[in-house]
Amino acid sequence: MDTAYSSFQARQNNIGRPARVRDLERAADQGLDVSCAADPQVIDSDFFHENQWKPAHILLCWFTGTVEGVPFGFRKCYSRSRLTGTCSQGINAVMSANRYLQADYRLLEKAGIAMSRTFFSIQEVLLRQRMEQDADCNPMTVNDVVQIAREGNEVIVEANLDAVLAIEHYTDVDTDKIYLMADLVVITLGSTTHCKRCLGSYAAENEDREKIPAVSVANHRLQDIYEQFREAGVGCNEGYFNPSSLFPDKSDPGRSPTRL
Repeated sequence: MDTAYSSFQARQNNIGRPARVRDLERAADQGLDVSCAADPQVIDSDFFHENQWKPAHILLCWFTGTVEGVPFGFRKCYSRSRLTGTCSQGINAVMSANRYLQADYRLLEKAGIAMSRTFFSIQEVLLRQRMEQDADCNPMTVNDVVQIAREGNEVIVEANLDAVLAIEHYTDVDTDKIYLMADLVVITLGSTTHCKRCLGSYAAENEDREKIPAVSVANHRLQDIYEQFREAGVGCNEGYFNPSSLFPDKSDPGRSPTRL
């Protein structure tokens, strides 16, 4: 994947149809009437990566509402948790997702957008998870990385971007998706850890129509992250998704283990 997508340019003041939390904030700042509701959901999925299917939970939130009376709807992925893993991994995925969601709620509230706050449930994730032997697993979020740097520590981040084929499982249908993933390898305090983010997704069958908008959303979210890193003095290779060289691994995936 080309991580030097030179043609990427951020939108300035063009609101259009909201596709990000930042779009809602910008609309409210411009004096537009914005209403919004959030619906956090845990979706059972299978990811085809490194030539094998890996079951996981996707923790995503649907944002719906209106801007000046015009309806909108978009979803944001906050975390991913392995279906087969430790108790700590499931808890950490929920904690990480809720911290990001809490930050978005604060952002919207500051912009004057009133809404009820609902969060992801640790209990729901753990009830679905097939537990292995438990082990400690410290969470790392973008806020953690920024805070460590602001405390005067040297922080280096390597951004690895990837497009991953996934299958989302619903009650009566399976949906093929392409997820735009960022693995932020964080080197600081004498150790290396990972901050993994899902930045966007689109339906595989609607690739021609949905790919470009999804990449745009993912790149705007990357830009927000990089801006936080720059302000805190975090060293990072700032790459972006390039739709012309974005090819998920589809090499004979076969059927996923839990596909209907």
